[in-house]
Amino acid sequence: MEITHVIRGAEWLISTPKHVALYNAFGWTPPEFGHVGLLTDSKGQKLSKRNQDIDISSYRRQGVLPSALTNWAALLGWSMGSGNNEVVKNLEELVQKFSFKFTKGNIQVNMNKLETFEHRHLANLLREDPLDVTYLSEVLLNPMFDAIKRINMGKTDDEKQLLLGHFSNQQTAHDYILRVLQANSTKYPKPVDVLLQNPYLVWSIPSKTYRLSVENSANDADTMDKEDQVLNQLYDALSAIPEPLWTQAGISKTLTECIVELKAKTSEDSDQENPTAFVHSCIRFAVVGDPNVPCKASSVVLGLIGKNEALTRLQAARNALKMYRPLNPVPS
Repeated sequence: MEITHVIRGAEWLISTPKHVALYNAFGWTPPEFGHVGLLTDSKGQKLSKRNQDIDISSYRRQGVLPSALTNWAALLGWSMGSGNNEVVKNLEELVQKFSFKFTKGNIQVNMNKLETFEHRHLANLLREDPLDVTYLSEVLLNPMFDAIKRINMGKTDDEKQLLLGHFSNQQTAHDYILRVLQANSTKYPKPVDVLLQNPYLVWSIPSKTYRLSVENSANDADTMDKEDQVLNQLYDALSAIPEPLWTQAGISKTLTECIVELKAKTSEDSDQENPTAFVHSCIRFAVVGDPNVPCKASSVVLGLIGKNEALTRLQAARNALKMYRPLNPVPS
């Protein structure tokens, strides 16, 4: 077969003299032999398909990016040498940097590093100009869209209706998922977790979520009156934004104007809650269904879900406050 190089595990090192002798006996030129340390788990035990799911298909099912997996695996037992602090490389760069200077001894597999490589490779993919949409669809967008469809299959008919219109077909879903990923800067174990851990970006908010939020709120009736006023103000202001200007910058400008107006109204009330924090708390209540649940910046979320969905949620929040807030106490 005229093989020139053989790279194999260190357990074959003891057999190398026998193999060289066989080559010589047949009159063949022996290849260059390279031996790398064994891959071990955190306990120092050799990785085995019998006790750990390490088959390539398992990484594919988990949605691991091929470029991240290749990069991570290539650096198990090998490094690019001193002076190479940047270890995130594509396949072509890894080929150019490759050498036979392997790490001595066994190599402990650190799965946490794979997550780091995934985040970095995803960021690089989303920064490309122009985007390689075909590749992104194959390795990222299609698996994420399929994962969301599988989750939705397990929901009731009412819950299925809550899936945002962005997911009505594959193309609009791809466009939306790309925008969500490009707006996201938090590290998640897997790209699909960006959506699954932020369900308000995938499904609309059930009416019962607003109801429970109001019923469990520690706010008194007066505070809820103020929340209602702010939600009305936000609804009117955001409704006035033309569709072409429904962008993060346009929304942020409108929110700033609302906050300035609210500050002017409450400047003489020293007991009034910080107007900026109060406005964003009201937005979280409308967008997520609970003002205490953290979410991305208000202008980012509103821009992502779209004008129609944003106004629908603001109206739902207003309705919940009217229906479920506590009554003002009757003066004695």
